[in-house]
Amino acid sequence: MLRIIEKETDVRKAQDQLEKRLKSILDKHGRIMIGGKGWHQFRETYWNRDLGFWWTAKDEEDRFWNSFGLQEPQWGKKYPHSIVVEVNLPKNLNRRISGAVVGDEMEGLFLLHRGIIGGGRKGIGKSLFVNNFIGEWVSVREGNNIARLALVASLGSKEFPQQMSVFVHEVARIKYIAPLHQKSDLHIPDRTFDAFREEFTGIKRYSSNSEIEAKCNHGIIVKGLEEKLISEGSKVGNRYGMDLYILGEKNEVKTLYEVKTDTERQSCYAAIGQLFFNSIRLGINPQLVAVFPDVLGKNFRGVLAELGIKVLTFRLINGHPYFSC
Repeated sequence: MLRIIEKETDVRKAQDQLEKRLKSILDKHGRIMIGGKGWHQFRETYWNRDLGFWWTAKDEEDRFWNSFGLQEPQWGKKYPHSIVVEVNLPKNLNRRISGAVVGDEMEGLFLLHRGIIGGGRKGIGKSLFVNNFIGEWVSVREGNNIARLALVASLGSKEFPQQMSVFVHEVARIKYIAPLHQKSDLHIPDRTFDAFREEFTGIKRYSSNSEIEAKCNHGIIVKGLEEKLISEGSKVGNRYGMDLYILGEKNEVKTLYEVKTDTERQSCYAAIGQLFFNSIRLGINPQLVAVFPDVLGKNFRGVLAELGIKVLTFRLINGHPYFSC
């Protein structure tokens, strides 16, 4: 099991690598005013037009501060730009700071997040993040404990830019659906399913960096599938721990998708369990679709077909998923 990096010198190396990757994809940079409730500061900020996010950093006493926002900044104006999410790296183990890094320089470093988000509005916090994040969770060692954190990106991956973009946009989406600001777009029966996320996500202790590398692309696949379905005229959503669904005329779930980024046996079992669990959770009988890499074997394809689950496969090319039945 991977361990959270705690030594300040090693965290600094990870921060240096993060800054190098982010600066390498910039389209424009300059000083802008950013801030939150009660504070504003000018910061050197980097913007990528295609990925649609900006980033700024600061070396503080107890952490490396990394803030991200959306939309092109208003350069040179005294306009307070709002932060969407911070992925701050503590210089020493600190569970109250949002970010963390695991891995090593030889095999790869992975950026994680504890789900600590803010926004100054009621309903926005860690519970909202945990209950709605579409990405993957991993169990890692921190000190003498085991913690469950959300995967953000692989610092050494060629898909790193897309992974970061998806994460920032995902946090923005989560904040938008805060209970105070938006009603649900579908009806969930009045039942309790508190054990759902613990049962099917975050409990596997990945044995290799390559497994975690694949998991980092989960958000990219979901986002690509969402764009494909919307282009075909479908009304889609992804809430309540479901990767993606298509809504009918009465906002009922017509089709339910579960995305897996590898074809390991446990992932196949989990896809089956999650699809059936969520269909029962909804109290209806939607079309179930499992989404896998296009190397999925015939045996599992046959089992899924017998269970009435359709298979949609994908291939990831230059950070973009291409789908086929």
